[in-house]
Amino acid sequence: MNRLFLSWDKPACRAVAERLLSLGNDFHRNLVLVPTRESGRQLREYLASISSAQAIFAPQVIPADQFPRLEEKEETASVLEELAGWLQALGTSPHRLYPRLFPRHMPEDFSSMLEMAGSLQSLKHAMANQGISCGMAQDSCAGRDERWTDMDRLSEYCTQQLKGWQLADRTAMEAEAPPHLLHSLRETGGHVILACVADVPRPLRQALQHAERSGVPVQIWIHAPEEEAGSFDSWGCPLPEVWTQCPIHISDAQIRITANPARLAGETCRMIARTTEGATPDVALGVCDPDMNVALDAALREYGWGLHNPEGKPFAGTGVMDLLRHLRQALEEKGAARPVFCLARSSLLCASLGIGNQQYCCAALDKIQQKFLPESEDYLLSRLKEFYPAALPSIQAILAWRNRMAEPGTLGERLMEWFPALANAYGPETEAMEMLHSCLSGLIRLQQRSTAFSRPETALQLLMKCLQPLRVKNRRKAHAVLDSLGWMEVHFRPEKHLILTGLNEGTVPEGGVSDQFMPEELREALGIDSFNR
Repeated sequence: MNRLFLSWDKPACRAVAERLLSLGNDFHRNLVLVPTRESGRQLREYLASISSAQAIFAPQVIPADQFPRLEEKEETASVLEELAGWLQALGTSPHRLYPRLFPRHMPEDFSSMLEMAGSLQSLKHAMANQGISCGMAQDSCAGRDERWTDMDRLSEYCTQQLKGWQLADRTAMEAEAPPHLLHSLRETGGHVILACVADVPRPLRQALQHAERSGVPVQIWIHAPEEEAGSFDSWGCPLPEVWTQCPIHISDAQIRITANPARLAGETCRMIARTTEGATPDVALGVCDPDMNVALDAALREYGWGLHNPEGKPFAGTGVMDLLRHLRQALEEKGAARPVFCLARSSLLCASLGIGNQQYCCAALDKIQQKFLPESEDYLLSRLKEFYPAALPSIQAILAWRNRMAEPGTLGERLMEWFPALANAYGPETEAMEMLHSCLSGLIRLQQRSTAFSRPETALQLLMKCLQPLRVKNRRKAHAVLDSLGWMEVHFRPEKHLILTGLNEGTVPEGGVSDQFMPEELREALGIDSFNR
């Protein structure tokens, strides 16, 4: 694989764009792999600014970690189906089946088992992303940790369970370059370009090697001058033993220390204001501690600016997740009055059901609550019929929706039937709806192939567990003039000034409690992400 050094006298996005343009009119045939989605957006934006002067066909630009996963087969298990497989593999008494992994008796209710299955699923994905197997972990422990024998057996049971559902385990697949993409690149004579990616884990390396063996050349572009060639490995990754010996010359005047996030955000804004002198900030803002984003956005608004977080907002904070929580309560407490109040207050549900008098219904329910304190659903409906009959049809429509969701073995299908109305009510933020649609498709397929998750309550918990960690990309608001950037994105930015904020203790370097399955000593022995690295 050819290494190409781009110098570091200009931002990476500009250096990569200019190098692409130097390839001639056929540069659009190449595939460009970048560190993150945000750095890819920055590169495409810069190429678009160039095209205002000359017409160009931009190449395909994707985050590097997506390269081995671009073309998943239809029979590959979804995240939800994987989680169901881990639940089935754990069984009803994990401490008996896997005594070395669970030496003590653990709670065996569904919620506790779901949390444990989620932890194991996250561990397996983290290992797969680094190209680590249970056998490699066992060897690195030199026999001191017997848990990996049980973990290997548990993982195999999960894979077998998925096979029983005619599904493939993505974590057990070999890392390969996407076949259709390779065919297209061979046909057009294009290359795969790894552009200024500082972290290349084992699966990505295997996929790139597979591309070269398949006749597609791979080029590695490094954001550094040629004389620094000895400071990078053959994949363009900085060599830690070299860079840890390179001091960064920062004067005391460049450092600000404050007592809390609000004061740090205020000091950051004052520094930005001093560099901008009333104009639009020409500043790249690296935010090391994500918890700083809320305080930064509030402080920036006082200056007439705003913060855009490219990572997006948690799905757990969306109105859809709130509605699913209310549905879960309604399914678990069917017949009680309390869930009816919660469902009626969901503007998303009412809009999707075409209920136009939500405000009147909520006011009627409040008055019934104050006067009669209803505990049962039947008593609540009888009081509504007597005193507020105009609200009754809307409440009955909400309960009919809940009853459709309560049919055993059909929750996925019923939610999918309702999905178009929900998407129309949710509005233009389509990424959240795409995530929900994907998870619902997995739930439908699971319920068609297994009766283990027929109860709507357990199926709904499974769905919510898969949605909770997802992040929904924010639309950029007009006032958001600064981006909250991560460390792999900063060097792609063209701004003149750089401010790093949130270099808080416990964040840089990362600290805290070591992972229960992958302690720091084992991570360092395996050469994967660790606090020290």
